[in-house]
Amino acid sequence: MVKESEPYKDLGSNVGQGTLRILDKAWKSFFKAIKDWSKNPSKYLGKPKLPKYRQKDGRFILSLDSNKVKLKDEYVYFAWKPFKQFNHRFRTNAKERILQCRFIPKASHYVMEIVYEIEVSDYTNSSDRVAAIDIGVDNFITMVNNIGENPIAVKGGVIKSINQFYNKRKAEIQSELKKINKQDWSKQLQKLTDKRYEMIKYQMHCISKYVIDWCVLCGIDTLIVGHNDEWKQKNKGMQNFTYIPYEMFIQMLSYKCENNGIKFVETEERYTSGTLMSSLLLLPEIETLNRMNLLPKIESESPFNSIIQPNLNDAGWTDEVSCLHNWHVLGSLLNEIERQGSYTNRLNYIISKIVSASEIYRTINERGFQLDAKSGGSHLNMWLGAISDFRTQAGI
Repeated sequence: MVKESEPYKDLGSNVGQGTLRILDKAWKSFFKAIKDWSKNPSKYLGKPKLPKYRQKDGRFILSLDSNKVKLKDEYVYFAWKPFKQFNHRFRTNAKERILQCRFIPKASHYVMEIVYEIEVSDYTNSSDRVAAIDIGVDNFITMVNNIGENPIAVKGGVIKSINQFYNKRKAEIQSELKKINKQDWSKQLQKLTDKRYEMIKYQMHCISKYVIDWCVLCGIDTLIVGHNDEWKQKNKGMQNFTYIPYEMFIQMLSYKCENNGIKFVETEERYTSGTLMSSLLLLPEIETLNRMNLLPKIESESPFNSIIQPNLNDAGWTDEVSCLHNWHVLGSLLNEIERQGSYTNRLNYIISKIVSASEIYRTINERGFQLDAKSGGSHLNMWLGAISDFRTQAGI
């Protein structure tokens, strides 16, 4: 039936089949998701929805396989008749053959994507030299490691300023639109939005390249990044956080790690705790604290960490992940300490956090639950003693 339609004939059988494959994949994904949702609804933010039909004048992805697109002297050549006029116009980084060429419709333009193969280095299964990244707003990333190198913080000021300018201009333009013709959107707004997206994308490419270059230079074999599926939903009131496409940055890190033979691990930031100034190491302890209604007391103070979920079955919580999340928490606290100003204020802030954490541990003990030594608060007394000695010797 579809093969007899005019649009299919205009595309040709090869290109038309590519469009049907995308449609088939969308429906299979929906059926798979709805089946999983019926068994584990807590994994989803809502019930999966049916793939939608396009509007009558709507646009869809155009996919050309290797039969319709070739690589000649680093330029793209099309064997598909409608695109032959664009031969030798688009240069690409592909070195051998092109697997696929996709044209993705955007509001005011099309994005051309080239899919090609490259050789990647094999990575080892061991994780001896590890770096971990915490993603935020004031500091876009804070990266720590277990090889003795200094932590790295990349400020988020540039991305914040891009967002602030965008939000300001968007409000001004929308205000004028409503006064003149009572509309909320225009070509000018779309152009502004597209420009903002490309500027942030460029910044993320630069930051991710810096991270991977540093990892290669220092011989890092594993990079761990924390993420949270509810970042956007949990922070709708925070302009800067909501409008930063963190998933895009994580995807950039993922494929750049793969290209350089670095193992990439993405974990959920659910069980780190700034109030404990540490991380719980053992999953049974988390489950026990949950039954005792004590988990909310050790919820992370970070605005982009979600509340620890009651369903811990799919947490994937290991000693390795917990230790690395401990570094995430300490990295966030260091950023906050920097903002305290003088050395005296910084030390007072650290002491207040340690005292607060000690009270949380005391509450846990009073409820009759003894944490494992690796998860306990014995380290806090050591820190207080060290700070006291430092103040005495430094005269602060």
